Amino acid sequence: MKKVLLIAYYYPPLGGIGSQRSQKFARYLLEYGWKAIVLTPEKGSYLLDPSLEDGESKGIEVVRTQAVELSSILKRAVLMRGPSGGAVNGAAGVKPARVEGNSLMNFARRAVRTWGYIPDGQIGWFPYAVRAARRILEMQDVDAIYSTSFPVTAHLIAYRLKLLSNKPWIADFRDLWTELHYQDYSSGLRKRLDRFIESRLLEKTDALVTVSDTLAEMLRKLTQSQKPVEVIRNGFDSEDFAGIEYAPPARWTITYVGSFYGANQDPTPLLEALRRAIEGGKIPREDIQFNIVGEPDPYVQSLIARFGFGDITCFTGFVSHRESLTHQVRSSLLLLILHGDKANPGVITGKIFEYLGSRRPILGVVPSDFEVARIIGETGAGVTVEPTDAEGIERQLIASYLDYKSGSSDRLHKSDLSAYERRVGAGQLASLLAGVVDGKTNRITS
Repeated sequence: MKKVLLIAYYYPPLGGIGSQRSQKFARYLLEYGWKAIVLTPEKGSYLLDPSLEDGESKGIEVVRTQAVELSSILKRAVLMRGPSGGAVNGAAGVKPARVEGNSLMNFARRAVRTWGYIPDGQIGWFPYAVRAARRILEMQDVDAIYSTSFPVTAHLIAYRLKLLSNKPWIADFRDLWTELHYQDYSSGLRKRLDRFIESRLLEKTDALVTVSDTLAEMLRKLTQSQKPVEVIRNGFDSEDFAGIEYAPPARWTITYVGSFYGANQDPTPLLEALRRAIEGGKIPREDIQFNIVGEPDPYVQSLIARFGFGDITCFTGFVSHRESLTHQVRSSLLLLILHGDKANPGVITGKIFEYLGSRRPILGVVPSDFEVARIIGETGAGVTVEPTDAEGIERQLIASYLDYKSGSSDRLHKSDLSAYERRVGAGQLASLLAGVVDGKTNRITS
């Protein structure tokens, strides 16, 4: 059995889509003749999901290292302290800083974000990971290296190992780096520095992976088509849904899973449409439940308060993956929001695939030319409406409510979704790994 060193910052018990992507690759690569040796930090900086297995019981070797969480240290040392050394706007008995002080702190925050995290706040993992990885390469017959970002630090680790060992290296960009749609560069010099590092990394890779056709095209442009680029989408694992049975909700239930990232995924059009449907007597207010499953976003919380929807909205906070799936399966309508001025057509949020796996109706408030709109249409899993089409959103909300009242929404859609199974994505990665090991990556197309 061949071996791949899989370098992933986000890995169980850390939660989130990034962890699940690496977890499922490691698990299902075994079925294709590849054993993953996972390199990850002992204590990553993110929310924990104890329900996620790390795979060691299934034969996956997981090597955990120390990591200095630079972002946490700098936040404590600089970002959370005022100009006089006192805590900013939060400690008991401390008055808010004056305007001048706040301006100084804003400057300090920008400076730390710009020059303290190169390439990102997880760079403190680099020396420990490289040391552990060198021992792995010395003691085991590793055939290839795979790294996944974010954070980009994972690719820096793989780059260093590539220079040391010349092992074939595949870099997986779940999101792009310098071309990331919501990347906010306050410094042109920092962007040039990132692009320089990015170009060096890309030059040394043997193949690249990303999650959509549009992002793949952007990678081809960045590499001047000199590197093979494979699209391996995120997906869902039908085994994760085992034992979660559909039960009609007591009220018509809209569910949104994940983060809103402030105005980048602004739900205002949806909330306005819902308010009109209520005021027009089309949907009784007492019959509505709006679940936002994930960490509350302050911007969205303020919108909910402004629309007066606090009584019909539940912010669950971070929940386990299993609980998240249960929320999805037992919903009337699953909500996806992407705005054309905040994202590019290749952005495919990981939640869409688990929405598919739940087999509940999806309402995508997304531009029609986005790849995710095509996926929803091709699978027959729901409908999409332009974010600017307020009347269209309202019509779909009313139609969903009427389906709920008639009981027709209880039927689960039966489309063939096998192409989006995690097992299939692992098979793609196994083929790509075989290609780089055999030196045949030029034959691989996406």
